[in-house]
Amino acid sequence: MDSSKSSITLGLIGFGNVGQGVHSIVKTNQGMIQDRLGQAVHIKTICVRNVDKYKDLANGAELTTDVNDIINDPEIDIVVEVIGGETPAYDYITEALKHKKYVVTANKELIAKHKKTFFEFLFCDNLFKFLFHALATTFVTSNPFLAKFIAVRNNSLKSNFPKSL
Repeated sequence: MDSSKSSITLGLIGFGNVGQGVHSIVKTNQGMIQDRLGQAVHIKTICVRNVDKYKDLANGAELTTDVNDIINDPEIDIVVEVIGGETPAYDYITEALKHKKYVVTANKELIAKHKKTFFEFLFCDNLFKFLFHALATTFVTSNPFLAKFIAVRNNSLKSNFPKSL
């Protein structure tokens, strides 16, 4: 992520209960996120199966049915995968990593089955660009590990973290 940017840009793959929870937390806690990270976080694009179904819920984010609109977008820093299951989530995550994106997922099944592949991406690039957390809906505001990770990876960010981390 580029510390000179005024914000961190997310692409969200999936907009069911968990995806809508992540979206709500990011929107509701903008001030706290910016205070902690020194940069705003916003969701630019959300990939869904049916754009019409979610158009009233996107609150300014672009809706798409093509995951490549997220993976290939150079403005998107972090891909948040919340569709679950093994297929097609594996393909989406590996493509995002190939495109040098940070990835956040709550997909325990996928991590367990493909951890070797994901760790090869990590060490190959010498960057830890893949995060796994059991509850994606906690995202940055209630997940101090993720907030601290972003701050550590981007040492120019101003951080205000509890000393217990």
